[in-house]
Amino acid sequence: MAIKSRGFYKDTAHKKWSKDISREYYGTPMLKYGWPLIKIGTMIAIYYYCKLVVGCWHLGATCVLLLLFFYQKFIAFIVPNTIVMPIMDQQTLISDEKAIVNYMNSSTYNKDCGEMFWLKFSKMMETQPKFRYKIKEIAGDYYYSEMTMKEAQEKMFLKPENPDKVLKNQ
Repeated sequence: MAIKSRGFYKDTAHKKWSKDISREYYGTPMLKYGWPLIKIGTMIAIYYYCKLVVGCWHLGATCVLLLLFFYQKFIAFIVPNTIVMPIMDQQTLISDEKAIVNYMNSSTYNKDCGEMFWLKFSKMMETQPKFRYKIKEIAGDYYYSEMTMKEAQEKMFLKPENPDKVLKNQ
């Protein structure tokens, strides 16, 4: 005896359940082929410059290896307010339909303690500066940029414009 569907998912079965666009983003030709080819081309150019112009292939190989391992730190040094994003943090941005999403939410329940709430979060942001980071992209790689306390407060405490946009319990 086959189990018959009650039709609950019939209308939504063809729709995409997630608004995640990371797969489409990573599938773009610039990120898939463009930036990797530019980086490889730069390494080949540096190697051949050192080999042909300077006359030392050892120097070229050393420069290419140093560039390969430390180019993100070099870019973070050159671009102001840029912090290299660790690999494990980058992995949270790549997802698909079966991936677990890292999500942080905080809700207040008492309207009278808004100032106390902000004081506790500001102390936490001073000890954990990662709470003030935002993500930026340079040449296909992800980096952190540190926000000011005021900017972090504005982004952290978003309030709906009108009561119709407030999420309610069922």
